[in-house]
Amino acid sequence: MDNIFKQLRKSKGLTQKELANLLFLDQTTISKWELGKAIPDYLTLNKLAEFYNVSTDYLLGRTDSPAPSYPSGGIENVRTELKRLGIDGNDEELHYLLKKIGSLTPEQKQLIITMINNFKD
Repeated sequence: MDNIFKQLRKSKGLTQKELANLLFLDQTTISKWELGKAIPDYLTLNKLAEFYNVSTDYLLGRTDSPAPSYPSGGIENVRTELKRLGIDGNDEELHYLLKKIGSLTPEQKQLIITMINNFKD
């Protein structure tokens, strides 16, 4: 059975060499991931998750669901707050920003919050 890295690469119709070129890596690195001899580093794992539109937990085999997960009620809380602020939930820029924010570390998120708070009136 193919591992997840191989399945995802094939789903995009890419060869190991093509994926390696996209990620500025050596083809042997991709081969090692697919053979289970290595796993991507943290930054590369995040790039792969974004590229394949899956969660890092899915890439690491921690979940069978490829979609990123949210804490209980988390996404609904975000939607409720956006409505309260009068922000359209279909805003493409907003979806992009939320996706990017979701991939940040807790420390990076706190830095963003601090920066935003500095812009408040």
